[in-house]
Amino acid sequence: MRIGYACMSTMHQNPELQIDALLKTEIDHRHIFGDCMSGLRADRPKQTEALAYSTEGDVLVVGRPDRLTHSWQAGPECGELS
Repeated sequence: MRIGYACMSTMHQNPELQIDALLKTEIDHRHIFGDCMSGLRADRPKQTEALAYSTEGDVLVVGRPDRLTHSWQAGPECGELS
């Protein structure tokens, strides 16, 4: 299954742009998770929920790698990035 994750760092960003891009990759809207918080925060509740929702073989789709993590040191903990 394909799971989408969108993250906005301010309330002024439009989440619909990221959500529309995820929907265009044929992700079901029920499988899209999103956070709106500063990129400096390490805790992202909806990202944690998306990862917990996923099972082996699922693909987590983000528009850009910086939507997944602002700290590349944390990247390997999230799995393979491609």
